[in-house]
Amino acid sequence: MCAKCRKTPNMCMEECMDGFLKRHTMRANYEYWRKRFEKIDAGEACLSIRQWVGKPYGKGSTQRELMRLTREDGIGIQKLCFPNRSNAFIDFPEKRIYIPFEVLANNDGLLLEDWCNWFRHYDLSKPMAIIHFTNYRY
Repeated sequence: MCAKCRKTPNMCMEECMDGFLKRHTMRANYEYWRKRFEKIDAGEACLSIRQWVGKPYGKGSTQRELMRLTREDGIGIQKLCFPNRSNAFIDFPEKRIYIPFEVLANNDGLLLEDWCNWFRHYDLSKPMAIIHFTNYRY
């Protein structure tokens, strides 16, 4: 839910994007997204940002493209691991950075409670991809 207008991200995007900070999205299947970003980094692909028209995944519901982002836009990916359901980290060659859930939720454009509800059914034993829409990184 958007902290400004209290609507779901799909509804908010249209109405108050200026107050809706969504630095990244998080997705399961890190290896799939890592391979996609290899193509984006090589200039062979782009990232299409889409919004549901109607109920997400609903019968007859479609998506519309909001924008396309390329490597020139500064997009990127980071591997996020959850050792348990109370913290998350990103490994760098020289150190491990723990990221509070509240920070992840905020940068994902969600309130902490909504973010926790969204990811409660995910298999957090497998790494997730943080797909950054800008050059912001943890």
